[in-house]
Amino acid sequence: MKAKGKILLVTHRYLPADGDIPDAPRFRGGIPAYAGLFSRKLAETFKVDVFSYPGESGGESDSGGNPRVFHARKSSGWHGFRVLDKLIRSGDYDHICFQYTPQIYGWQGLTLALPLHLLYWRLTGFNYSFYLHEIALPFSPKYPLQMPFAVYNWLVYAVIGLCSSKVGVSTRSYERRSCKVLPFLRGKTFTIPVFSNFKRVEISGQRRKELMGEYGISEDEVVLVFMGTMHESKLFGHCVSALEKTLRSGVGAKLLCIGEETEKAAGHAGDPDVAGHMVSTGTIPASKVEELLSIGDIYLSPFIDGASTRRGSLMAGLNAGMPAATTTGVNLDDVFKGVPSISLTDPSDADGFAEAVAGLAGDRERIRELGRVSREFYDSHFTLEKVVGEHVRFFFTRNP
Repeated sequence: MKAKGKILLVTHRYLPADGDIPDAPRFRGGIPAYAGLFSRKLAETFKVDVFSYPGESGGESDSGGNPRVFHARKSSGWHGFRVLDKLIRSGDYDHICFQYTPQIYGWQGLTLALPLHLLYWRLTGFNYSFYLHEIALPFSPKYPLQMPFAVYNWLVYAVIGLCSSKVGVSTRSYERRSCKVLPFLRGKTFTIPVFSNFKRVEISGQRRKELMGEYGISEDEVVLVFMGTMHESKLFGHCVSALEKTLRSGVGAKLLCIGEETEKAAGHAGDPDVAGHMVSTGTIPASKVEELLSIGDIYLSPFIDGASTRRGSLMAGLNAGMPAATTTGVNLDDVFKGVPSISLTDPSDADGFAEAVAGLAGDRERIRELGRVSREFYDSHFTLEKVVGEHVRFFFTRNP
């Protein structure tokens, strides 16, 4: 897509190409990496500035390139918004887009700086859009201590909806919920999925042997892969059940756990023998994550709220060419239904999830066949090029 224009992307801890954030290794993934990949792809067609907070420097960095990156010195609070206001007024932007999750803007999403500045910019004639990776903390009696924060998050979201020219959300269920709670969002809220933060790579047979040797995986073992945090929403216990069921079926297997918190993974297994078939990477460079994904056989991605197009970890497994075992739930997106390489079980049914994995683990040829289906499915819906194209249409047309 050829176009001309100047875009400002407001984000959180921008991650440069092949870079790292020394003071915060946990931000190697998520929105910082997403914003880095997104802005660099966007810069192939547009002039792009990125405003990132917090940052180690208080001024401009990478000023000679495209994208240019600016940092707020401390936070997304009043100081950060003062710096951002100067940039907006001096930049002559054709479009301004905010990346958003509640936790970015203050503790538990508690912020006055954001809604007041949005009102101010709107009243002074600036147009902007928001892309919401998440919309609010859980609004549920199950989490009574979070209820006040959730209510405030929705109030901030209402201001976002009133002041923004358009609102993008990462999953269809967010669009439905938003328009139900805030009817004035109908007609200006659109769903745009996320892409995988990790590239698809092909490695040599020798490199594959080296990686498997490093993590104690033998050639005859099926590699089950889990990637992400150990947060309760990720239902890691389902993955342990799947490993146990696979081993009991007579199939050799290892559960490869990728991510910063995965050192705790073995503690979730009650059986020492099962724990002995779990290996964890801890925090590793993105390039090594990509290599490890390439040696995986079956991707385990159960979510308490279901498989949705906001789940970058699920996208990574599909992009790497693995059949995926995941779950239904309130946020399940229709696009995942009926895909042969994606098994869907109820999030409350750990046994059903384990059965689906164990039933596939013994059939290597079927695993390879479904892996090809996953790659084709990802390529037809979620590539970086496709998602950036959706954003460009979202920025510059009435309908994305």
